[in-house]
Amino acid sequence: MTIEQILQLLQAEGYLPRLDDGDVVFKAQGRHVFASAQENDPDFMRFFLDLYIDAGETSESVLLQAANHVQRKLKCVKAMLLRSNEEGFVVRFSVELFTDMDVLSRCATRCIDILCTAANVVDDAVASNGQG
Repeated sequence: MTIEQILQLLQAEGYLPRLDDGDVVFKAQGRHVFASAQENDPDFMRFFLDLYIDAGETSESVLLQAANHVQRKLKCVKAMLLRSNEEGFVVRFSVELFTDMDVLSRCATRCIDILCTAANVVDDAVASNGQG
C-alpha cells in the first residue's frame, strides 16, 4: 500500500487529505489525523493522532489511567505517552494494521472514528480531572 493509495481512499471517503513530511494529514471530527505507510512493508499502515495537554490541566497519573482505559475498552487502539515535561504532555493514539486496500476501504472510517473517540475519552478525563 502506498501513500498515494491512502490519499485516494481518504478523498473517496470525503476527507481532504494532504501530504505533510511524508505522512498524510486530514481533519476528522475537528482533529488532525495522520496516516502513514512504509515502503519496506507494503502490507502495514497506521492512522494516528496526537493530543497535546498543558501541564497545568492534569497530571501524568490521570493521563496514564485514561490511556489505559481506552486501550481496554476500545478495539485496536494503542495509546502512549510520548512526552511528559514541565510544559505539558503529548499522548499518541494509533490504530496499526496489516491490511490491503480492499480491507482498508471497508474499515478506514471505523479506525478513524475509534481514534477520535479515544482522544475524546482522554479529553473528558482531563476535564473531570480523572474523576470520571
